[in-house]
Amino acid sequence: MLRLHFTAADLARVRIAMLGPLAETELALRNLQQRDRRAMFDNWRAQTGPRMSADGRDLARFLARPPGGLVDLFSLTGPATDIGEAIDLLRSVPRGQLLEEFTCHPGIARRRAPWLGRILEPDRAAIERMTQALVQCHEVTIAPYWDRIHHHLQTETALLGQLIARNGLVALLGRLHPMLQWKASVLEIPGYRPWQGNTDVHLAGRDLVLAPSVFCGSAPHLFAPPHGEEVLLIYPALHDLAAASAIWAAPTRESSDSAPVPKPLIALLGRTRAIVLTAIADHALCTTTQLATYTRVSLASASEHATVLRRAGLTTLTRDHKHVRHSISPAGLALLNTTAAT
Repeated sequence: MLRLHFTAADLARVRIAMLGPLAETELALRNLQQRDRRAMFDNWRAQTGPRMSADGRDLARFLARPPGGLVDLFSLTGPATDIGEAIDLLRSVPRGQLLEEFTCHPGIARRRAPWLGRILEPDRAAIERMTQALVQCHEVTIAPYWDRIHHHLQTETALLGQLIARNGLVALLGRLHPMLQWKASVLEIPGYRPWQGNTDVHLAGRDLVLAPSVFCGSAPHLFAPPHGEEVLLIYPALHDLAAASAIWAAPTRESSDSAPVPKPLIALLGRTRAIVLTAIADHALCTTTQLATYTRVSLASASEHATVLRRAGLTTLTRDHKHVRHSISPAGLALLNTTAAT
């Protein structure tokens, strides 16, 4: 059991934010080594695992080996919008803070490959080797899917904002995840076992940042670094199998016409409808307005084609009050994969 204690002033400092690429990369490395939520992640794991380098595997075992906690590099660097910026910030982290994070658990040394241990000397070559391995891990685990992941998380944060506007922050905290229980001024996480530190965390004037994550796994994660000015609560934001299938289907394209739509798909559906189906696969959980923008057709045309595809079982709809969002169905994904291989 972990308990997160709030004052009235602390509630006013709760905010929603998206994780940067370094945090998602570390969470992806942890997810890669797990075998839970197989329907959601087995396709991604099968594509990703064989592409990891030897240094990447060493780094994954050290930074994010289940069931231990993460070596929290992303709190040390602070926010970064791309992996290059995150790496530059990581290189500038004071050695004392890096040493503290690398030795924060008595058993963590057993997870460290010898070359990772040399980072603490400090060995500049070992530090550079680590940063290069991090970049490679990012390129393998999330970069091919980042546009879709980013869009999915944008949608999630927007939905959270709407929930707060309609029902208030306390309602959000009580409904964020099944493991989270709001009781008076305390947010409880039953069954949560902190890797280190107390089971009672007092915000004491620090911001609480709620961050959805595609790779979080089945349970939330709390990060309350001693040197930080904020507490980070990461929770899983991928629950829909169709959305997961669309994210992992194939590397993201910048737009629907940046790569050719498969000719067999055009022959079967017609050019515009084939483009619409491809766009829905490329942009998980998009609205009809967004779909019209992606495919460069009118709103009425996008709606008509999306309706035909849905009735054929190739796409699905997710309703959120006044909004409906399109996503690829397993049948649609199978059709895309089959025609692409023809």
